[in-house]
Amino acid sequence: MTDGQYLAAQKERLKKSGFLTAKVGSDSMKPWLLKGEDIVVALKPVEELRMFDPVVFWNGKDLIVHLFLRFNRFKDANGELMILTQGLDIFIPDQSVSASAILGVVQKKKPWWLGPYMLWVRWRGHR
Repeated sequence: MTDGQYLAAQKERLKKSGFLTAKVGSDSMKPWLLKGEDIVVALKPVEELRMFDPVVFWNGKDLIVHLFLRFNRFKDANGELMILTQGLDIFIPDQSVSASAILGVVQKKKPWWLGPYMLWVRWRGHR
């Protein structure tokens, strides 16, 4: 199965059921999400994303969970919308991600404010 086929299959599953389950693959969202933790991914249109929404996207080989920061002002070579994301353990945003790579948002029972709070604490400590 190619990358495009995998992503399309996951999007179809998400549309049919309204959610997906997955495991966190790294500690990039620590302490909010830990490697190996089970998460539920819920459908949310890209246009409705808000700052600090924990988005799940396909980077070509893995599903990644990072915080949505903003829409990029520039589109890619195909005219597609790009977004900026960032993990909690990283002090700079990721490279722009294609909006079509977004699967949905993480639905979790931990406090919603913990992710933005950790970014704020780290930002304040590195001024």
